[in-house]
Amino acid sequence: MRVTTDDGGLGEKFGRLLRLCKRPVAVLQDVGRHAVRRIVKSMPVRPIGEPGAGGSPPARHSQDFADSIAARVIGDAEGIRIGSSARQARQLQEGGEIRPRRARMLAIPIDRAAYGKRPRDFGDLTLAMPLARRGGKRTLLLGRQDGSGFQALFVLTRVVRTKPHPWLAFTRDDGEYGAEVLAAEADRAMGV
Repeated sequence: MRVTTDDGGLGEKFGRLLRLCKRPVAVLQDVGRHAVRRIVKSMPVRPIGEPGAGGSPPARHSQDFADSIAARVIGDAEGIRIGSSARQARQLQEGGEIRPRRARMLAIPIDRAAYGKRPRDFGDLTLAMPLARRGGKRTLLLGRQDGSGFQALFVLTRVVRTKPHPWLAFTRDDGEYGAEVLAAEADRAMGV
């Protein structure tokens, strides 16, 4: 038996096939494990503290994201939900505003020496306000005096707005894998 997939109505077709299946939960668990493996494999491996490009999935070491991603079957084989138990997962997935909890401002590292560190890790920081305006407001910089110049290490801001990075999603590859698993299950049920 051969099952082909396309983008149009894939979820509905998958659901109809799943209802005909004798072991729908096992099939969905297999598809969920495949999706989790694909997601973890797509996560870049970067040195700790080095930022990624905008829109890229989080690095494997980030808050142990690779270990926190899991798939579970919803209800009585109604579908699969993929998620992460890490605190920042929802922020990365859906985007939104980040505001400081205890401090008045967020310190965003802008120099390689500041990645993975906090301002209090440096003892000799000074505050600077450059003349260049950004969006009509002055940008506050936190850095250190470097001879006759200033080495900016952090930008201080009250809020950061992040764009959504939907890295926890099913792809066409996951759908095709699911179709293969369902075909194998149908063959097994028919004794082929």
